[in-house]
Amino acid sequence: MERELVAAQIDEWTEGSICPKALVIRMLGRAKEIKPQISAVLFEHAIRAADFSPESLSCLRDAPWKIPPEEYDVSIKIFYNASMMRKTLILGSKSKHQ
Repeated sequence: MERELVAAQIDEWTEGSICPKALVIRMLGRAKEIKPQISAVLFEHAIRAADFSPESLSCLRDAPWKIPPEEYDVSIKIFYNASMMRKTLILGSKSKHQ
């Protein structure tokens, strides 16, 4: 069983209750995968991940916009550490994906 990232809104959490009553807003994906983690951070901060307009892209200089391989592991670790400090409710639930 793998864990799933879920964005939810708590509707009620009574005293003495182990779990809240909540409305699932969005299923984000498998917790161990980077795309669902990025989606969780974007959702938490209300960042809209839309494509840039052609006008916006035309302002960029012509360059190879890639993360060098030697920096990739560092950026993943920084992202992972930052994502562990989230304040909003991103629940990890178990699913039956294999």
